[in-house]
Amino acid sequence: MQKAVERAPGASSPRIALALELERVGRFDEAESALLSAAASEAGFRPRWSLANYYARRGNWDQVWRWTNESILADPGQLAAAASLGWRAEADPATILNLAIPDEPEINRRYFAYLYDLGQLDAMRQAWPRFSAVVTEAETHLATQYVDRLLAAGFVDDAVGAWNLLCDRALLPYGHLLGPDQRILTNPFFLTDPSGRGFDWTAHDHRGVLWTRPPVQGDRGMIDFRLSGVQQSGIALLTQIIPVVPGVYALSFDFATQGMPIQTCLGWVVRDLYSGADIHPLETLINAEGFWDDEDLTFVVPQGTRAAVLELHYVEIESKARRLGGFALRDVRLSLAEASEASAP
Repeated sequence: MQKAVERAPGASSPRIALALELERVGRFDEAESALLSAAASEAGFRPRWSLANYYARRGNWDQVWRWTNESILADPGQLAAAASLGWRAEADPATILNLAIPDEPEINRRYFAYLYDLGQLDAMRQAWPRFSAVVTEAETHLATQYVDRLLAAGFVDDAVGAWNLLCDRALLPYGHLLGPDQRILTNPFFLTDPSGRGFDWTAHDHRGVLWTRPPVQGDRGMIDFRLSGVQQSGIALLTQIIPVVPGVYALSFDFATQGMPIQTCLGWVVRDLYSGADIHPLETLINAEGFWDDEDLTFVVPQGTRAAVLELHYVEIESKARRLGGFALRDVRLSLAEASEASAP
């Protein structure tokens, strides 16, 4: 092996092979020297990655982080392989981020995606400041999936902050939530299709239900639902997660119906996102055949509720044949009418 090194002085592979054999027989100082020589002879990923692994086997973690960092700089496309060393050793996520991951835009994008695939939400929260500083339109879907994971885990404030950053950067076509104008709803005028992401609307697909969003007229859009008669009862047609504080909320909306009975079988439900407890039970709407009707309702968010789900439901009141018909919805507006004393600033 030594002769192979001498025959190819500019190649790293013979030195790496020699180092592995020296390590196997316990000649650790010589193995380390051979690997350092390999890294000096070739500016690539493999010799640096070999050094990181060698130091991990020897328990020298300061050098592990140094050479992991250098291996990623040498080839960002190998980030997943390099970063996995720290995760296999169950190292602290902050240590991996700060010592092993170079603070470079493309690397920060790759590392955040790697953490998402790994399912490491706490590590994603630590890496978010780096990623959010360089996020582009190409990573918007990943960023909104991060918002979804934050909401699922109960990190409502973090989810609102991440969502607002995407909105403020015009990466999402929505307004800033809970800003000076205290906006609570996203996409209230249906200017874009419900995306089902983060705090936007989700229009649910059900057998016998078709939804469309007709072209926007001026600054006003709408969403239209058609019922074929084979739809199931007790289904959510449209939902949105909303950040809330304890207090009294006022919801108003415009809707019109076509071919619906007087008691439409449609109504809004509000429930706690995490406990599932009802905040506002279903109250079915009276039809508005051929005209736009402006309706409103109020509900009280109790102490301890940080996020709620606003749901438009279809429920058959009587055991009759399923309804055929349609209805349209526009201008859904939600405001905090009165905050409770515990939640007031």
